[in-house]
Amino acid sequence: KVANVVLEIKADFPYPQALASTLFEMSNNHIYFAQHLPRLTDVHVKNGEFKEVEEMLRYFAFSLLE
Repeated sequence: KVANVVLEIKADFPYPQALASTLFEMSNNHIYFAQHLPRLTDVHVKNGEFKEVEEMLRYFAFSLLE
């Protein structure tokens, strides 16, 4: 479903499934890093709020899809 959204945004994007899976993996990894290994990420997770993770994912995704 996420890959389909990628294609709706940019129909000629060559790797929609790879981008979708990468975004999911990045979100999980960086939440874990922020909580347990903060030197491995630039984002912070406080009080269960993932705003910085969401902003990072948007940045990466839309930078590729412009």
